[in-house]
Amino acid sequence: MSSLVEVREVVGATELAFHCSTCSQANSTDVFRFRTVDKWLGLIPIWVTYETTLKCPNCDTTYRCNDELEMLAMLSPEEVGQRFHIRVGFVTKFLVVAGWLLCFTGPVALILLIVAWFQLPKTPNWWRSATKYGFIMPFAFYPIVLIAAGVCDLLFN
Repeated sequence: MSSLVEVREVVGATELAFHCSTCSQANSTDVFRFRTVDKWLGLIPIWVTYETTLKCPNCDTTYRCNDELEMLAMLSPEEVGQRFHIRVGFVTKFLVVAGWLLCFTGPVALILLIVAWFQLPKTPNWWRSATKYGFIMPFAFYPIVLIAAGVCDLLFN
């Protein structure tokens, strides 16, 4: 069995002004550039990634992007806010997709989508909209099935 070790270090930091999309305020906060190295057996580097992270001082939302600090320093606060996004984890994405695929099961889909709803960050993005519309899908699906069953019953009996 192989052992994978993750080493994460700060390779740069600066202070930037940005416009937060969650609380809709212009803020100034520290921005950090991280370098993450995944090493096999703690010795052999396999994967190296860079990520820039900031946290809004008003609403404590953590944003991420792949842009370098020097490039971000030249942008206006609105442009900086547009570059950053909130990462949605794999498990939450899986729950949303599974809820949609199992929409015909009703309660199972509803439970999956409720769990995903509470795990998603409180910000407008595609995954949150997909979860919201997933709540409505079983209620739209069952009347169609009942009408189809009634029509089939009338036609074949």
